[in-house]
Amino acid sequence: MPQAICIYDFKAAEDRELSVYKNEIVDIVGKSENWWTVRNKYKQSGLVPVNYLAAPITDDRIEVVARGKTKKAHTAKSENEVSIEADQQVAILDKQNNYWWFVGFCGKTGYIPIRIIQEFKVMYNLKFAL
Repeated sequence: MPQAICIYDFKAAEDRELSVYKNEIVDIVGKSENWWTVRNKYKQSGLVPVNYLAAPITDDRIEVVARGKTKKAHTAKSENEVSIEADQQVAILDKQNNYWWFVGFCGKTGYIPIRIIQEFKVMYNLKFAL
């Protein structure tokens, strides 16, 4: 069964939806244009917005390492790449290559050139002791 990784937390608002958490691996049960039916490791099923998922996942060790936004569009030229529009938010799943990063967005995964990605800065929650 194909799987996806959740790239954001999603809180179910209706009975037919399923709450999921960032980096959770889920089974893909069904697909429609904007919502996918998924099943978690507890065998619970429900709908999740497709823009909260990246797929297909073949390795349970994959996780979201950063986030970013594309500065320009990219058209895939091989089966490992993914076509993407400008101003698309992406979950960065692998940054080990100096020229290509593996990303997930809207139910898709693939490589895009680093030069078109603006990585988001990490914001830390600072706690001060009094």
